Amino acid sequence: PQLPARTLHSPISFDHVIVQVVVDGQSYYVDPTRNGQNVPIQTLARAFPGAATLPVDANAKELLTLPSHTDAWPLYEHVENIAITDFDGDATLETREIYRGSYAEWARQRFPSLTIAEFKKAMLGLYEKQYPGVTLLAPPSYQDHPAENRFELLIRYNLPKPVTHTEKRYAFEYDSQIIYNTLGIPDNIVRNFPLQLPVNNYRGRYRLKLTWPKSVRENFAPKAKTLDNPYFKAHEEYTIRGNHVDYLMDYQVKVKEVNAKEVPILQKEAKRLVEFTTGKFHM
Repeated sequence: PQLPARTLHSPISFDHVIVQVVVDGQSYYVDPTRNGQNVPIQTLARAFPGAATLPVDANAKELLTLPSHTDAWPLYEHVENIAITDFDGDATLETREIYRGSYAEWARQRFPSLTIAEFKKAMLGLYEKQYPGVTLLAPPSYQDHPAENRFELLIRYNLPKPVTHTEKRYAFEYDSQIIYNTLGIPDNIVRNFPLQLPVNNYRGRYRLKLTWPKSVRENFAPKAKTLDNPYFKAHEEYTIRGNHVDYLMDYQVKVKEVNAKEVPILQKEAKRLVEFTTGKFHM
């Protein structure tokens, strides 16, 4: 998207057209070919954020750089509420999959178009590997919030005996599901050209509220941990009080591409993300 600004300006550098709309003195840049944008213009996802564009105007003297992302909220938020009433029994899981901005536009096109059977299959696919035998307690549903350009999925599951017992301790494993496929590190990290990341200014959030059986009585000071580098940032924090665990993890991809020489550094840093991707709480 920034390449045209680095070369001699020419119309052949461009292969798509967007529209500038001015409302009450505020400029908006709209892509008429995109679907799922039945929302107020103020909440539209940015079209080609940060791209260099050529104004179709005889008076234009230079390229125009489109506004960058300003999303303060995570584009994708994965929320889990898990209730365990018996260490040796099943657990219930209530999830909210929250999509915002361009992710909401994608979601409102995808999920309403699915049949009930396809919708159920897609939602079970989120957990079948993690919790074999998982079932739905009710048909999944969705809610659309156009005024905020937000789309939510609401699902309830039954988890068959998700708690493990080893060395006199009970354990529950979780998976944030917000980090996978965001860096796109290739098998061959020796490159001659920059690595384009599969996501652009991505922000994700994972929230877990875990309730142990009533017999549990724990009280630990809040804990936090951060992994921050030029490419991405991951931050987690959690508290344990009584039989409740509150866990929050924020993840942000900071760059659009990585120089060829820095790809091995990115790979090394990405390996440290494992401790944020999945985890385990013990009792």
